[in-house]
Amino acid sequence: MLLLVGIANTAASAAELREGHFRIGVLVAVSASTTPPMAAFVQELQKLGYVEGGNTVINTRSAERDMGRLPDLAKELAALRPNVIFAVGTPPVMALKSSGTAIPVVFAGVGGDPVKSGLINSLARPGGNLTGMLNVAIDIAGKRLQLLKELLPGLARAGVLRNAGNEASIAIVDEILNSTSAVGIEVLPLDFRRVEDLPQAVDRAEELGAQALILTGDAVIVANRKAIIDLANSRRLPTCFDYRFEVAEGGLMSYGADIENNYRDAATYVDKILRGAKPADLPVQQPTRLSLVINLKTADALGIKVPPMLLARADEVIE
Repeated sequence: MLLLVGIANTAASAAELREGHFRIGVLVAVSASTTPPMAAFVQELQKLGYVEGGNTVINTRSAERDMGRLPDLAKELAALRPNVIFAVGTPPVMALKSSGTAIPVVFAGVGGDPVKSGLINSLARPGGNLTGMLNVAIDIAGKRLQLLKELLPGLARAGVLRNAGNEASIAIVDEILNSTSAVGIEVLPLDFRRVEDLPQAVDRAEELGAQALILTGDAVIVANRKAIIDLANSRRLPTCFDYRFEVAEGGLMSYGADIENNYRDAATYVDKILRGAKPADLPVQQPTRLSLVINLKTADALGIKVPPMLLARADEVIE
């Protein structure tokens, strides 16, 4: 079980914080242990005074990478009648939305446009019972392609892994495809549906003459990032990721949000709701700061000379 904790509301009385007073549901697509930012979420809850087994009961459901299980797991979790549900990633949130539950839901790790996908009414006034944190700014795709072109001036063709079973992954890749004309890079969608499909998708990138590989924040990609990094590096395919921890594990470059801060903010929204706030009144937050991270060790291994101007602009260089 995910070791989450319950609230010690500093404004509440000791009687209100009796054991079992709160119940928090957690719905994830993959095991929380494969997602490093979950530790930041737990730590933030601990700062707020959450203690599982003390003032809160935690019920966690994980699809263990089988997205087809999510609708049933969402209904099962809602049937336990938690006070609030924390959902990680777009597929779990979509499953909760489709379940028809009115239980407040706080999400994190969600990409794409949640308005277009029908999750919320607007970022400022989400309406309904869902709110939370987006893991990428909606218009980030064009900037990421520009940075990739700066890093690899001769880049003409790049592959991008697309989870055909994840609406957010499809939407993000569509945004990338819409940004290609301004940069002069041909982007090739490489579809997969299961973990077992990932090696074949990377093989296809090589077969199609891709000179780099773009990876989105899809839960299956994140959970299997090390295998993808090792495979891409062995094929001498430069990689561009969403998150710093992926570059720290051997990816070449990332440009995106501070995902750990994203999860910490989600913990504060859980707190606000348990204090009485309504999800409809809590704006969905986009990242306020985006960071460029470059792994020089990986660049050297791939024979890539990083332009000095780009190095100077990087928020972090891993050596």
